[in-house]
Amino acid sequence: MATIRQSFSSVWAAFAGDKAAGALGGFRYARQLTIATCFAALCGAGLYGYRWYASHREQQAHKIFTECMQEYGRAQKNAALWPNVEAILKAGYEKHQSSQLAPFFLTYRADVLLKQNKFDQALTVMREAMQVMPKKSPLHNLYATKFALMRIDHAKEGQDEGLKDLASLAHNEKNLNRDTALYYLGLYHWSRNEIQEAKTVWQELVALPKQEKQNRSPWAVIVEEKLAQIV
Repeated sequence: MATIRQSFSSVWAAFAGDKAAGALGGFRYARQLTIATCFAALCGAGLYGYRWYASHREQQAHKIFTECMQEYGRAQKNAALWPNVEAILKAGYEKHQSSQLAPFFLTYRADVLLKQNKFDQALTVMREAMQVMPKKSPLHNLYATKFALMRIDHAKEGQDEGLKDLASLAHNEKNLNRDTALYYLGLYHWSRNEIQEAKTVWQELVALPKQEKQNRSPWAVIVEEKLAQIV
């Protein structure tokens, strides 16, 4: 009986923090172990809860984005609907800013603003999209190219910066969408009658490493026809 009482006293001392009563050294860390175990359990529950929340958040964002795309499709047949599409994309982004789809609410909204000739607003929205889109996204450089072209075409200020960004994307060997940037950089020079500059850029596009013929960049096929026109 005394042994049981002593053991009970030792366990209680370990939990209560009474060092004087800790006769059995094996229970010294029982309190710390219990706290650590509870903390780990709480972390596990928190992680599960966060994963559930994140999954639910993405599902809701996907649902709203799908509805936006449906409205986008209707507006392509009826231009009077563009303001409504712009409004629901704006609302969708504001509600789902923390979702993975957040940047695409913005890129489509910028596109819709362009269709309404609201160039300054479109640039502002597209700039925000590039800020929130992860650079590791496989679509980042493609949209960066579009943003550069928007700045070249429509910005009251910043055309030079847009051209500089386009050239940087075109000559970045790590850019998986480099062919697109090269095509538009060459087209920029072509449109300004800078034929030799266009030729140099497009020759770089045609010379990009290619695997099978059917996997060649469609931009390379297009520029080969234009290069044939240059003496």
